[in-house]
Amino acid sequence: MKRHIVLTYLIITFLTGVYGHTGWFIPSNRFSNSQITDICQDRYGYIWIATEYGLNRFDGYHFTTYLHQPDDTTSLCCNAVSKIYCDDDGSLWVGTVKGLDRFDYESNVFYHCRFNNNLKPRINVISRLRNGRLIVGTAGYGLHVVEKDGRLTDVSDDYTVRNENAFFSRMYEDIRGRVWKSGSGNVFTVKEKNGKIKEYVSSVGSPIGFVERNGEVLIACMRGFLSFPIGGVM
Repeated sequence: MKRHIVLTYLIITFLTGVYGHTGWFIPSNRFSNSQITDICQDRYGYIWIATEYGLNRFDGYHFTTYLHQPDDTTSLCCNAVSKIYCDDDGSLWVGTVKGLDRFDYESNVFYHCRFNNNLKPRINVISRLRNGRLIVGTAGYGLHVVEKDGRLTDVSDDYTVRNENAFFSRMYEDIRGRVWKSGSGNVFTVKEKNGKIKEYVSSVGSPIGFVERNGEVLIACMRGFLSFPIGGVM
Protein backbone atom coordinates (compact mmCIF):
# COMPACT_ATOMS: atom_id res chain seq x y z
CA MET A 1 0.00 0.00 0.00
CA LYS A 2 2.78 2.39 0.94
CA ARG A 3 4.50 1.58 -2.34
CA HIS A 4 1.41 2.67 -4.31
CA ILE A 5 1.17 5.89 -2.31
CA VAL A 6 4.82 6.72 -2.99
CA LEU A 7 4.44 5.92 -6.70
CA THR A 8 1.34 8.11 -6.98
CA TYR A 9 3.16 10.97 -5.26
CA LEU A 10 6.11 10.68 -7.62
CA ILE A 11 3.84 10.69 -10.69
CA ILE A 12 1.99 13.81 -9.48
CA THR A 13 5.27 15.54 -8.69
CA PHE A 14 6.64 14.70 -12.12
CA LEU A 15 3.55 15.89 -13.97
CA THR A 16 3.44 19.10 -11.95
CA GLY A 17 7.04 19.77 -12.87
CA VAL A 18 6.42 19.09 -16.54
CA TYR A 19 3.38 21.34 -16.81
CA GLY A 20 5.05 23.97 -14.65
CA HIS A 21 7.86 24.35 -17.16
CA THR A 22 5.96 24.09 -20.44
CA GLY A 23 4.18 27.44 -20.10
CA TRP A 24 0.75 28.39 -21.36
CA PHE A 25 -0.40 27.15 -24.74
CA ILE A 26 -2.99 29.04 -26.78
CA PRO A 27 -4.05 27.28 -30.01
CA SER A 28 -4.18 29.34 -33.18
CA ASN A 29 -7.89 28.62 -33.64
CA ARG A 30 -8.53 31.19 -30.87
CA PHE A 31 -7.41 33.91 -33.30
CA SER A 32 -9.17 35.25 -36.38
CA ASN A 33 -6.52 33.54 -38.53
CA SER A 34 -3.77 31.02 -37.83
CA GLN A 35 -1.14 33.01 -39.80
CA ILE A 36 0.27 35.38 -37.17
CA THR A 37 2.32 38.27 -38.58
CA ASP A 38 3.19 40.35 -35.50
CA ILE A 39 2.54 40.80 -31.78
CA CYS A 40 2.93 43.56 -29.17
CA GLN A 41 1.79 44.51 -25.67
CA ASP A 42 0.45 47.99 -24.94
CA ARG A 43 0.91 49.98 -21.74
CA TYR A 44 -2.53 48.91 -20.53
CA GLY A 45 -1.49 45.24 -20.53
CA TYR A 46 -3.43 44.14 -23.61
CA ILE A 47 -1.74 41.72 -25.99
CA TRP A 48 -2.36 42.51 -29.67
CA ILE A 49 -1.94 39.78 -32.30
CA ALA A 50 -1.81 40.69 -35.97
CA THR A 51 -2.81 38.06 -38.51
CA GLU A 52 -3.33 37.75 -42.23
CA TYR A 53 -7.05 38.10 -41.55
CA GLY A 54 -7.86 40.48 -38.75
CA LEU A 55 -6.45 42.01 -35.58
CA ASN A 56 -6.93 40.33 -32.20
CA ARG A 57 -6.78 41.71 -28.65
CA PHE A 58 -6.22 39.48 -25.61
CA ASP A 59 -6.97 40.78 -22.10
CA GLY A 60 -5.69 37.71 -20.29
CA TYR A 61 -9.05 35.96 -20.40
CA HIS A 62 -10.88 36.79 -23.62
CA PHE A 63 -10.10 37.56 -27.25
CA THR A 64 -11.63 40.45 -29.20
CA THR A 65 -11.38 40.42 -32.99
CA TYR A 66 -11.27 43.54 -35.16
CA LEU A 67 -12.12 43.23 -38.85
CA HIS A 68 -12.74 45.54 -41.77
CA GLN A 69 -16.41 46.36 -42.25
CA PRO A 70 -17.24 47.77 -45.73
CA ASP A 71 -20.07 49.90 -44.34
CA ASP A 72 -18.05 51.30 -41.40
CA THR A 73 -15.35 53.90 -42.16
CA THR A 74 -14.04 53.65 -38.59
CA SER A 75 -13.26 49.94 -38.82
CA LEU A 76 -9.89 48.43 -39.71
CA CYS A 77 -8.88 49.63 -43.19
CA CYS A 78 -7.83 46.14 -44.32
CA ASN A 79 -8.02 42.65 -42.81
CA ALA A 80 -4.49 41.67 -43.87
CA VAL A 81 -2.44 43.12 -40.99
CA SER A 82 1.32 43.15 -41.62
CA LYS A 83 2.77 45.16 -38.70
CA ILE A 84 1.64 46.57 -35.34
CA TYR A 85 3.36 48.94 -32.93
CA CYS A 86 2.38 49.81 -29.36
CA ASP A 87 3.66 53.33 -28.73
CA ASP A 88 4.91 54.48 -25.32
CA ASP A 89 2.31 57.26 -25.31
CA GLY A 90 -0.48 54.68 -25.46
CA SER A 91 -1.21 54.68 -29.17
CA LEU A 92 -1.62 51.50 -31.19
CA TRP A 93 -0.47 51.75 -34.81
CA VAL A 94 -1.72 49.11 -37.21
CA GLY A 95 0.03 48.54 -40.53
CA THR A 96 -1.84 46.62 -43.20
CA VAL A 97 -1.21 45.70 -46.81
CA LYS A 98 -3.35 48.72 -47.76
CA GLY A 99 -2.18 51.46 -45.45
CA LEU A 100 -1.80 52.56 -41.83
CA ASP A 101 -4.37 52.91 -39.03
CA ARG A 102 -4.25 54.35 -35.52
CA PHE A 103 -6.52 52.72 -32.96
CA ASP A 104 -8.33 55.04 -30.55
CA TYR A 105 -8.91 53.34 -27.20
CA GLU A 106 -11.58 55.75 -25.93
CA SER A 107 -13.89 55.45 -28.94
CA ASN A 108 -12.81 51.93 -29.95
CA VAL A 109 -12.41 52.99 -33.60
CA PHE A 110 -9.63 53.17 -36.19
CA TYR A 111 -8.40 56.39 -37.78
CA HIS A 112 -6.91 56.01 -41.25
CA CYS A 113 -3.62 57.87 -41.80
CA ARG A 114 -3.28 59.79 -45.07
CA PHE A 115 -0.43 59.19 -47.49
CA ASN A 116 0.33 61.67 -50.26
CA ASN A 117 -1.25 60.96 -53.65
CA ASN A 118 -3.80 58.72 -51.91
CA LEU A 119 -1.28 55.90 -51.68
CA LYS A 120 -2.31 52.75 -49.83
CA PRO A 121 0.97 50.84 -49.53
CA ARG A 122 1.86 47.70 -47.63
CA ILE A 123 3.39 48.63 -44.26
CA ASN A 124 6.51 46.70 -43.25
CA VAL A 125 8.05 48.96 -40.59
CA ILE A 126 6.59 51.01 -37.72
CA SER A 127 9.01 52.39 -35.14
CA ARG A 128 9.81 55.50 -33.11
CA LEU A 129 13.38 56.75 -33.33
CA ARG A 130 15.30 58.41 -30.53
CA ASN A 131 14.75 61.81 -32.13
CA GLY A 132 11.00 61.35 -31.65
CA ARG A 133 10.17 60.56 -35.26
CA LEU A 134 7.52 57.89 -35.76
CA ILE A 135 8.63 56.24 -38.99
CA VAL A 136 6.62 54.01 -41.31
CA GLY A 137 8.42 51.90 -43.92
CA THR A 138 6.56 50.64 -46.97
CA ALA A 139 7.02 47.97 -49.61
CA GLY A 140 8.25 50.05 -52.53
CA TYR A 141 6.80 53.45 -51.61
CA GLY A 142 9.53 54.75 -49.35
CA LEU A 143 9.82 55.79 -45.72
CA HIS A 144 7.37 58.19 -44.11
CA VAL A 145 7.09 60.16 -40.89
CA VAL A 146 3.75 60.48 -39.12
CA GLU A 147 3.02 64.17 -38.52
CA LYS A 148 1.00 65.48 -35.57
CA ASP A 149 -2.07 65.95 -37.76
CA GLY A 150 -1.94 62.33 -38.95
CA ARG A 151 -0.48 63.05 -42.38
CA LEU A 152 2.52 61.07 -43.59
CA THR A 153 5.52 62.87 -45.05
CA ASP A 154 7.97 61.04 -47.31
CA VAL A 155 11.51 61.10 -45.85
CA SER A 156 13.04 58.37 -48.00
CA ASP A 157 15.91 60.62 -49.08
CA ASP A 158 17.02 60.92 -45.46
CA TYR A 159 17.75 57.19 -45.21
CA THR A 160 18.56 55.95 -48.72
CA VAL A 161 21.20 56.68 -51.33
CA ARG A 162 19.29 55.56 -54.42
CA ASN A 163 15.68 55.82 -55.55
CA GLU A 164 15.44 52.06 -56.01
CA ASN A 165 15.91 51.66 -52.26
CA ALA A 166 12.33 52.79 -51.66
CA PHE A 167 11.50 49.28 -50.41
CA PHE A 168 11.73 49.08 -46.61
CA SER A 169 11.49 45.63 -45.02
CA ARG A 170 13.38 46.13 -41.72
CA MET A 171 14.77 49.10 -39.77
CA TYR A 172 16.74 49.22 -36.54
CA GLU A 173 18.35 51.98 -34.47
CA ASP A 174 21.38 50.90 -32.45
CA ILE A 175 22.58 52.34 -29.13
CA ARG A 176 24.72 54.91 -30.95
CA GLY A 177 21.76 56.28 -32.85
CA ARG A 178 22.70 54.76 -36.21
CA VAL A 179 19.76 53.59 -38.30
CA TRP A 180 20.04 50.31 -40.20
CA LYS A 181 17.76 49.55 -43.12
CA SER A 182 17.16 46.55 -45.37
CA GLY A 183 15.00 46.36 -48.47
CA SER A 184 13.84 43.70 -50.89
CA GLY A 185 17.25 42.36 -51.97
CA ASN A 186 20.74 41.82 -50.56
CA VAL A 187 21.50 45.53 -50.16
CA PHE A 188 21.33 47.19 -46.73
CA THR A 189 22.35 50.61 -45.47
CA VAL A 190 23.35 52.32 -42.25
CA LYS A 191 22.85 56.01 -41.56
CA GLU A 192 25.44 57.47 -39.21
CA LYS A 193 24.55 60.14 -36.65
CA ASN A 194 26.31 62.71 -38.85
CA GLY A 195 23.85 61.93 -41.65
CA LYS A 196 26.25 59.98 -43.85
CA ILE A 197 24.73 56.84 -45.40
CA LYS A 198 26.80 53.76 -46.18
CA GLU A 199 25.57 50.97 -48.41
CA TYR A 200 26.55 47.30 -48.20
CA VAL A 201 25.74 44.11 -50.08
CA SER A 202 25.12 40.95 -48.09
CA SER A 203 27.00 37.86 -49.25
CA VAL A 204 24.67 35.53 -47.34
CA GLY A 205 21.27 36.50 -48.68
CA SER A 206 18.69 39.15 -47.87
CA PRO A 207 18.85 40.69 -44.37
CA ILE A 208 15.79 39.80 -42.28
CA GLY A 209 16.61 41.31 -38.88
CA PHE A 210 19.02 43.32 -36.72
CA VAL A 211 20.06 42.82 -33.09
CA GLU A 212 22.85 44.03 -30.78
CA ARG A 213 25.01 41.65 -28.80
CA ASN A 214 28.33 42.02 -26.94
CA GLY A 215 29.42 45.22 -28.65
CA GLU A 216 28.30 44.34 -32.17
CA VAL A 217 25.32 44.63 -34.46
CA LEU A 218 24.33 41.24 -35.81
CA ILE A 219 22.43 41.13 -39.10
CA ALA A 220 20.45 37.95 -39.60
CA CYS A 221 20.28 37.03 -43.28
CA MET A 222 18.61 34.25 -45.22
CA ARG A 223 21.78 32.12 -45.22
CA GLY A 224 23.81 33.34 -42.27
CA PHE A 225 24.85 36.28 -40.08
CA LEU A 226 26.90 39.42 -40.62
CA SER A 227 28.61 41.24 -37.75
CA PHE A 228 29.53 44.91 -37.40
CA PRO A 229 31.23 46.41 -34.32
CA ILE A 230 29.12 48.99 -32.48
CA GLY A 231 32.18 51.20 -32.12
CA GLY A 232 32.34 51.74 -35.86
CA VAL A 233 31.08 50.39 -39.16
CA MET A 234 33.59 48.36 -41.16
